[in-house]
Amino acid sequence: MTDKTKNFLINCPIVLFVFLLCLIIGAKTTIIRTFGTVATGAIAAAMQSPVAGTAPKTVYLLVAASFFYALIPFVPLMIIFFWKTKHDKAVRILTVFISILLFVWSLYPCIKDVCLMVCNYDRPNELLRNYYVPPENVKLSFPEKKRNLIFIIAESMETTFFPKNYGGALNDNIIPELYDLARDNVCFSVDGNCLGMKPTRDHWTSAAIVAQTSGIPFIVPPDKRGSSPKRKSLPGVTSMFDILHDNGYKQMFICGSDIRFANRDIYLKTHNVDFVYDLNTAREERFISVDYHDGWWGMEDKKMFEYAKKKLTDISNSSSPFVCVILTVDTHSPEGNYREDCCKHQFNENYLNVYACTSRQISAFMEWLKTRPFYANTTVVITGDHPTMCQGSVMRLVPKRYERHIYNCFINSPVKPKKEKNRNFTMYDLFPTVLSSLGCRIHGKRLAFGTDMFSDRPTLYEELGEELFWKKFGTEKPNDIIPWNKFSAGNSRDYDRLFLRNR
Repeated sequence: MTDKTKNFLINCPIVLFVFLLCLIIGAKTTIIRTFGTVATGAIAAAMQSPVAGTAPKTVYLLVAASFFYALIPFVPLMIIFFWKTKHDKAVRILTVFISILLFVWSLYPCIKDVCLMVCNYDRPNELLRNYYVPPENVKLSFPEKKRNLIFIIAESMETTFFPKNYGGALNDNIIPELYDLARDNVCFSVDGNCLGMKPTRDHWTSAAIVAQTSGIPFIVPPDKRGSSPKRKSLPGVTSMFDILHDNGYKQMFICGSDIRFANRDIYLKTHNVDFVYDLNTAREERFISVDYHDGWWGMEDKKMFEYAKKKLTDISNSSSPFVCVILTVDTHSPEGNYREDCCKHQFNENYLNVYACTSRQISAFMEWLKTRPFYANTTVVITGDHPTMCQGSVMRLVPKRYERHIYNCFINSPVKPKKEKNRNFTMYDLFPTVLSSLGCRIHGKRLAFGTDMFSDRPTLYEELGEELFWKKFGTEKPNDIIPWNKFSAGNSRDYDRLFLRNR
């Protein structure tokens, strides 16, 4: 064997190993620069869940940026590695050592979180044991004539995009139609206006859906074995869907993306959602062409709302009360789905134009609903799922100390709130509040970690006080990103015992 061959066999695996470490560092840098600081639990959920239907633009951006940022440490390391000296072996060892050191330094928070989570797994869980109210143990009384529910979850919809004089962070009112809906109807708010609710650590869509419909944090991915229709997601949880199913409701969920993304389909099927409509069903039914894809997440909101109208018309012909949950996607970070056929060029930033477009579309959908025969007996709820993860120029317009909040609005509810404004609450409180907005009486006014906002009972946030609440939930202040291990409700065997086993 020649010296060149021997050197190649020695150097090749070392170079590949160093590049792999640099690529992981590059991927981590890309995620932070694109989405901000992301909790370890969110990363774990993404790694262990299907990514079917992910926006191609986002994938290309993340892959290209990861390789770019990987080259920043990789090129200097290779210069050192191939520097000709009399101590080639020492140089190789030094290069590998520096690479490992950079890797550990870059991923130290994640490594620490996972280690602490494992160490804390068997500790008694004070938050679950002292504050969790099992919904299955609470008496619920629905009115004789049950109301329909339309629940619109608007992607990344936050009140930051209100103007400053309405409590927002910008000079212009980016979403005036949504502001008008909140002002003219019931909008629970931390201030005297329509600022909305405080964000929690459930800052990705699947986690937010669980939080809003089950009143608990989503810590552990549904399963570690990939996607399978035979599996269940949080089978020990009694969700809003389970309660409404037991009370005779027909339920459907509509989105314009692939429902399999992040195991959303498994959660919905586990909890008795009868019909799930997405990009794939729209293709199968020839609502769109079989190869249609908008280049973003699949089917833009404009088409998705038309699809929702069709499905609502069909389900409203049933004699049973119905639930329709609609998930928008155009305002997803990092840049939104700007479309010339829908979005006007009102603002310099296209992402703001996408928000403005979504506001108009939801308002137009509301106007259509008001013309339907079923509207008189229907409650409409509109909420955001989490603040936007965008780290681009749009968010540089927001003052650093500005406290962001999530949008909410309750329309056509027969129930009037005892106290609507100057409330401290989170998305966990939406679970019982949505049921209450249908006229459901909740004895004790609390389900899971949520409190009925229409009642006069203080929320868990108000009861504990801001400092103690965030301490119980593992952080120092509302806008901190809570790492996996520090979230008190999710780092113990109690969470598994209650939520991950069959009821």
